[in-house]
Amino acid sequence: MPSNLSECVEPNKLHSGGDFAVFRLTPEKYHYVHVPASGIVEDFYEIKGRYHSCNPDAVISLVTPHSKNRRMVTILQTDVADGSNTGYVAIIEVVALMIGQIVQCYSSEKYYSPGAVMPGMFLLRGQPKSLFRPGSSTVIVLFQRGRVRFAEDLIANRFRQDARSRFSLGFNQTVVETDVAVRSKLASPAPKRRTTL
Repeated sequence: MPSNLSECVEPNKLHSGGDFAVFRLTPEKYHYVHVPASGIVEDFYEIKGRYHSCNPDAVISLVTPHSKNRRMVTILQTDVADGSNTGYVAIIEVVALMIGQIVQCYSSEKYYSPGAVMPGMFLLRGQPKSLFRPGSSTVIVLFQRGRVRFAEDLIANRFRQDARSRFSLGFNQTVVETDVAVRSKLASPAPKRRTTL
């Protein structure tokens, strides 16, 4: 791990104004994190922090434990051969109350021969990357501005007005959670814009 964050590839600079998805894992859910895009690990580091709860009430009242809790950050460069071509992608694994550890256990084939995640590795979309042990937590995926188009079901749910959640009540706007299955499509590369001279 770099000795100070200025040596790291910082998501806040690369992903300013970009798109993001927040995945909330409740205790009864499957707790492997799968790679959201294929690419080379450009950086991997830990940000020290607390172990606040990440349930909806805590997210609203603490504003927000996602920025206060201990986090593991993986930066993928996907604009490489066999990559997903979605620019830099940040995967931020956030610990929560009752989470003892996040085990980095990338497997390039099924769950065989898991190993540590390290800079320079190529990670394949859909493969297991890490495991939360035990309890619940949150994963945040950041994309650079204009590089992805989210899956249609996620977009449709984002604008629903007929559903409410504890998040909706706390943020005074409709926030609909979508159950996402393992290896579901999250986003695809955004169409390239034509430039005219």
